[in-house]
Amino acid sequence: METDPMNATEYLRSLCRLLHFGVPPGDVLALQDQPDWEAWGKALADRAARYAEDGESALREGRVASAEALLRTAAVCFHYAQFKWQSGDMRAALRERSRRAFALAAPLSCPPAEPVAIAFDELRLPGYVRRIAGDSPAPWIILLNGLDSAKEVELDRFADGFVRRGANVLYCDLPGLGELAGRSSLRRFDAAFSAVASWLAARCNGDARIGVFGVSFGGHLACRAASLSPHVTAAVCLGGFFDTAALERLPGPARDNLRRAYGLPVDAPLEELRPTIDLARLPTPAAPRILIVHGSDDHLADAAQVERLCRWAPQATLRVWPGGEHVCTNLFARCLPDLWDFAVGSLRAGGPAAASVA
Repeated sequence: METDPMNATEYLRSLCRLLHFGVPPGDVLALQDQPDWEAWGKALADRAARYAEDGESALREGRVASAEALLRTAAVCFHYAQFKWQSGDMRAALRERSRRAFALAAPLSCPPAEPVAIAFDELRLPGYVRRIAGDSPAPWIILLNGLDSAKEVELDRFADGFVRRGANVLYCDLPGLGELAGRSSLRRFDAAFSAVASWLAARCNGDARIGVFGVSFGGHLACRAASLSPHVTAAVCLGGFFDTAALERLPGPARDNLRRAYGLPVDAPLEELRPTIDLARLPTPAAPRILIVHGSDDHLADAAQVERLCRWAPQATLRVWPGGEHVCTNLFARCLPDLWDFAVGSLRAGGPAAASVA
């Protein structure tokens, strides 16, 4: 298995993400001197296995709060153990262990994460919904993955902020992503998202207020959804791409994920996706409220990508966070409350807009 060597710059670039999404700080510190990402991942997977074992023991003994915390930590650590690896059996096994740990923790959450399987052609799109308590109907946010994120880890953590602000959430794997990687193609995204939004609207008797949030490549997908789905009335694009110009800057594992998502051979040039990954071919979104969020120091989606996004969606509110890295991982403490407020407020009549960036 090939992985990139560890170096201080790459590790620091990953540090904010690892910590924010729940890798314990002690594990991050203990593993920082591993020689390469393969060794780092194997060591983290060993720690994840111990968290999973402890969490399952707590669950059997009725220690619910401890079980939830330990199983969520196991899911996070299994996920990040493989996030720098190329595709292979070991990587697939760790992803499956992450899903299993999360599935055990899901019903223990508040509100619970309820498993769903949404019919789309011959597929069942696996995912989760989390619904807030209350008699009045709440808006819904559909969350979309990036190329190396998981619904059980990053999307579930992003979902927390929407739920705390009074929104229900839905996150599922679309063709070519997550559990459906290698089984279908992300070229079917438009039709699959339409099926998801229609399924959600039907559950709400056609009265749903639906927004969409996407991170990294999922930001590109969120823009596609806002353009093509009549159900979407608000959208947030966090670090998203406009077209293929940014893709050659993707790290190796992300390029591998992209090819697999779209059903390309492992050595196919990404240029083959130019006709598919290009928002210029789509109409300007009808959604009245769109937030485009970028970091000024984003090494993937540069200023040219941001400019094209804003020309394509002139009604969008743009937030460029000074010093922000890709998807603003180093500024999550400020940018996430801002985008959570924007999304939920936009789906409520007279709700607040995003805060100004200083």
